[in-house]
Amino acid sequence: MPRVRRGLGLSRLRCPFCGAQSAKDLVRLEAEEREEGYFISACRQCRVYVKELDRRIRWNAGSALVEDWGSPHFDIVALREGYRRPIAR
Repeated sequence: MPRVRRGLGLSRLRCPFCGAQSAKDLVRLEAEEREEGYFISACRQCRVYVKELDRRIRWNAGSALVEDWGSPHFDIVALREGYRRPIAR
């Protein structure tokens, strides 16, 4: 009888940087001028944020690098709230 794999066992609500899993630690920030399909996800534990793009809504968006360069206003929102960008290691 074949075995069924049950996924990777990763939580959808989890900070990829520090591993925080509490819903109270994970927040979504919004710019004053909200843009459909763009989000800022942040962690209150490690104070790191990432910009997210929902390609179901923004199906014609550019590459991740182009979208990152084209959205400095999201960085300003996160920085004003006390969050920082992750550092590549």
